Amino acid sequence: MANGFEVQRLREVYRHYSLRDLPNTRWSPDNAGNLAILKEREDAVGNLLADTGFLPLSNKRLLDVGCGVGAVLASFERWGASPENLFGVDLLSDRIQAARERFPGLAFEEANAEALLLRTMLSISSFSSPSSPRFSTPSCA
Repeated sequence: MANGFEVQRLREVYRHYSLRDLPNTRWSPDNAGNLAILKEREDAVGNLLADTGFLPLSNKRLLDVGCGVGAVLASFERWGASPENLFGVDLLSDRIQAARERFPGLAFEEANAEALLLRTMLSISSFSSPSSPRFSTPSCA
């Protein structure tokens, strides 16, 4: 599990990003390079979901670890994910608050994903087959 030092380090990194206004300058969605990167990622994710037989997403529950402001998680709706099945966790409360404001239909929680993973691993269904494990995802709402 991440120690307090690592959590504090991550908080400091994102505090410095904010002070330098990187989300509105270098990482701006108005930046043509960023738009190209986002489009490439969208295409790659869509192809991966299709190629692995993971579509449709309508009956799948997704957890975005380090969800930030929730944009990537929300993008899974384009492949049929239901908003009630989309969950995001992040260490930073301001990012969770922004995600809740931008995407009120999705569930976001301020949490250390390592602790969440431990809870999830402890709740593995006893009837899962070894070739297709199913995890009971704890509620994030």
